[in-house]
Amino acid sequence: MLTKKIAIPKKVIFAFVLNNLSEEYNATIDIITASFGKNSSINLEDLFSKILESTRLIRAREASAVKLALATSTTRKGKGRFVAYKVTK
Repeated sequence: MLTKKIAIPKKVIFAFVLNNLSEEYNATIDIITASFGKNSSINLEDLFSKILESTRLIRAREASAVKLALATSTTRKGKGRFVAYKVTK
């Protein structure tokens, strides 16, 4: 696009990025669109940093959910042995 000197408006980039996020990011998308609705200056670095932070939080939640599932699925069998069931997604 740069070689043909065609500039893509930032709003188009924003729409493309936000529309291609999965359902896990719905809350993040709402926050981003609300914050840019109030502030007319659009900064791509801010957009991507918010998405990356949201990704980190989502992955941390998933990891803690797996740990919790492992902890709650551990049962006592036999003579004092604990057996953890395998958790799959």
